[in-house]
Amino acid sequence: MPQHTRFIDPSEQQPPSRSEVASRQAPPARRTFADRVRGLIAAVNLRWFTASAAIYIAAGSFVGFEGLAFLLGFAPLWPIAIPIVIAGVAVTGLVVGSVRRRRADNC
Repeated sequence: MPQHTRFIDPSEQQPPSRSEVASRQAPPARRTFADRVRGLIAAVNLRWFTASAAIYIAAGSFVGFEGLAFLLGFAPLWPIAIPIVIAGVAVTGLVVGSVRRRRADNC
């Protein structure tokens, strides 16, 4: 003859004490070297992405967003050239600006 299980009324159950909950939890694990390296790479990657986005926004405001759209239109042809071209345009703009300032000062 099978034994019958007594069902416990939920109102009769007591919530576990803090010590019971603490004893069930696993001790905090130390971060391994791989986890630390992975976290460092993720942090550096986030900073690089943020910096590159800021550079593209700065270049867009410098050469005009129409010019930036023109440059980005050629991205599938030679994607590595975009930062080089933007840097070249920026340097050219700085040189032209300094030449204009010197001419204005001399006149």
